[in-house]
Amino acid sequence: MIKDVQVDKWLNKKRAKTKFWEIKVFLKGLHLKFEEHNKGKLTYYIAVPLFGIKFKINGIEEPDDRGWKVFLIDVDKLKSDPAYYREDLMWYLVEKGYMQYIRNISENVFKNILMGAGWAVKIMKKRIELSGKDPEHTFMRITAEEMLKLPLAKIISFNPGYFDYLM
Repeated sequence: MIKDVQVDKWLNKKRAKTKFWEIKVFLKGLHLKFEEHNKGKLTYYIAVPLFGIKFKINGIEEPDDRGWKVFLIDVDKLKSDPAYYREDLMWYLVEKGYMQYIRNISENVFKNILMGAGWAVKIMKKRIELSGKDPEHTFMRITAEEMLKLPLAKIISFNPGYFDYLM
């Protein structure tokens, strides 16, 4: 089948308008408000002011990025693997306690992240790893080990705040 040149042009134009839609769709799925900033041809970024996060596209960190958590996004890698940055973003949200915000905004999204994407088990295993053998973290380690044995639906029903923070 021969491709129509006009259709290709239209698709390219449409894709250009929805620049970096992969990131925007993910942020909208988490119910996060974001802003797009385009400073010239070289600097483009998406900011989530509530959490102090910036997604800089093929850029470098600049002095005005001080105080922000900057995720440098590689366009080529984004095209080949649209979800490559999500793991780092989710760990950042868990470490800083922003999962509480997501739980309060949308319980369904929160449950989907924990149960559907498997983040509940990742969080509990990371707690066990971080607590190590230190006596001061014995309670955290024992609690996480016991929680791993329980069904996730039960944990979420009686203690959903358990997953709000990493430690």
